[in-house]
Amino acid sequence: MRVDQLSMHGFDRGAADRIGRALRGIVERGFAPGNSIAIGRGGERVYEEYCGYADLARTAPVDESTKFRVYSMTKVVTAVAVMQLWEQGVFSLNDPVSAYIPSFAAPRVGERRADGSWGLRPAAREVTVRDLLTMTSGIPYTGDDPAGRGMDELVRRWRAEAETGRPWDTVRVAEEVGRLPLMFDPGSYYNYGFSFDILGALVQVWTGLTLAQYCEKNIFRPLGMRNSGFLPGEAGTVAEMCAFGPDGRLTHADEVGTPSVDAVNWGPPHFFSGGAGMISTLGDYFRFTRALALGGTADGVRLLGSRTLRLMSAPHLNERQLPGYNQGDCCAFGPSYNYGFGVRVMTEPVHGSSVSSVGEWGWSGALGTWMAVDPKEDLYFVYMHQHTPADHDLYMPKLLAAIYSSLV
Repeated sequence: MRVDQLSMHGFDRGAADRIGRALRGIVERGFAPGNSIAIGRGGERVYEEYCGYADLARTAPVDESTKFRVYSMTKVVTAVAVMQLWEQGVFSLNDPVSAYIPSFAAPRVGERRADGSWGLRPAAREVTVRDLLTMTSGIPYTGDDPAGRGMDELVRRWRAEAETGRPWDTVRVAEEVGRLPLMFDPGSYYNYGFSFDILGALVQVWTGLTLAQYCEKNIFRPLGMRNSGFLPGEAGTVAEMCAFGPDGRLTHADEVGTPSVDAVNWGPPHFFSGGAGMISTLGDYFRFTRALALGGTADGVRLLGSRTLRLMSAPHLNERQLPGYNQGDCCAFGPSYNYGFGVRVMTEPVHGSSVSSVGEWGWSGALGTWMAVDPKEDLYFVYMHQHTPADHDLYMPKLLAAIYSSLV
């Protein structure tokens, strides 16, 4: 154990043992060869622990230098970058994306005909920046409708050109997506998809900096996140991606299985994924989470204003949109939660598998990472391991129970 100040910050005397057992249990049950967690309260890091190994060969213990692919926890960083620019008046939330990426003008929607075939019709309106932030844009990751099949074909062309030395950059990818059909009229439903990758392109259009450059200048460097970025870098071990093999044992994995997400693994990036491309250490992502938990400012570094952060972490989905969100992993998407700008938001804890508070918010990643901010309890934490599929509902409820049941 690296840090244990739990009993000094409102946890009971058995908290460290209880949380440690839950952490080790995840490794012992075979979800990953190693993992780590950091917990904060009252602006202080009150618990930090590392368990097991970063690789299946058990040559590199998980420690402070271990890097993790945080996949969709990139979305929280991208949301902060976007809202920083909103605070500066660079755009309005209801601006059409076509004002900045013209290929998004005059969108079409896939529509099933009476005979079961698919056709296209004009969309009721254009995609807005708000639609991207709330995943109500109609832009999927994949699927069996014209929008999803269009994304799959786009990724095939994109990868083929990358393999012949003609990689697409972030804006080119967004321009190509803008020409594809949508799943539904923008704003009508929720669907988890490629929206935050379009936001990453918008950051580049708005600032002239790639998403990686913008985040380094305005988020990572100010917070002292020296081991975070969109490239693995030279220092530290990147934890091995694992999956269960046919025999039920852990084996190496190269991809998560969604083509438009796996684009982040194609070598040195020209495309900087706002939805899945970030690599970070436990300590770095904890610094970021702490700044958000403290209202957007920590140690003299201001990421966002407190009111902007409240807007980002408020529930934004209406009754028509919410069922699409609640169909996912019950631990992060279930009926206890609504969705803000890139984050889940606890609204109905009675339906959940944890005792977190109304207003708790955060997000998770495709390899099992998790971050949470609970303003009511003045509590926040980051958890890391690397396993696909994430299957958060198989282990996070026990870890959450260990944390929350230890509060006095």
